[in-house]
Amino acid sequence: MKRLLLGLGALSMAATASTFAPGAALQTPDTLSLTGLTMMASETDVSLNSLTFTASFDAAVYSGNDAFCPTTDCLIFAYQVTDIGGVAGGTGIIEHVTASNFANFSTDVGAQTLSTASSVFAAGGTVPSTVDRSLSGPGAVITFDFPDTAGGDSDLVPGDHTSVLIIETNATNFTTGLFSAIDGAAATANGFGPASPSPEPASMALIGSALLGLSLFGKPMRRQN
Repeated sequence: MKRLLLGLGALSMAATASTFAPGAALQTPDTLSLTGLTMMASETDVSLNSLTFTASFDAAVYSGNDAFCPTTDCLIFAYQVTDIGGVAGGTGIIEHVTASNFANFSTDVGAQTLSTASSVFAAGGTVPSTVDRSLSGPGAVITFDFPDTAGGDSDLVPGDHTSVLIIETNATNFTTGLFSAIDGAAATANGFGPASPSPEPASMALIGSALLGLSLFGKPMRRQN
């Protein structure tokens, strides 16, 4: 079941942040939080069903100050995954969670463990052991890693949920992105992601004038006799 909510919320955000560049691999996630931000939109109980596991996720978009926008508002994206169980004899373990559509945006990636539940996210949860980001390009992907280790401290197994997974950005608009959980098989659903701003009407007029000028310049001139 999926519920989409629009409105205001108050959670928090820490001041520590650093640029997480395209191509960055296997870094320890920063400790981030969501306090003092305004919730722009949220969705809950979004299904993630693969051939070997079933899960769900909750997501929200917040507006506020971050490391990239210390004096103006930018967008912060937050997600939380719940591992429901295995399918068709699968263990149900989830090792990677990914969020797409972050090409051409500055990002910092981390997590927060809530002490009490919020209107969207549950308290507690498993913190990713590492995070990484693919090279820039269409659908550039940020990954939160939960490896299936012998100790099991960072595993995401049936009955577990993640901590709140946070991506700070310099984006000011959001749209539909892709969100996935992976362990051999993958399950993907629509989530939130940043969007490039639409051109201002004045900018569009300037572009139109320039194109018109180029078209006139390209016309052959009639020779006078």
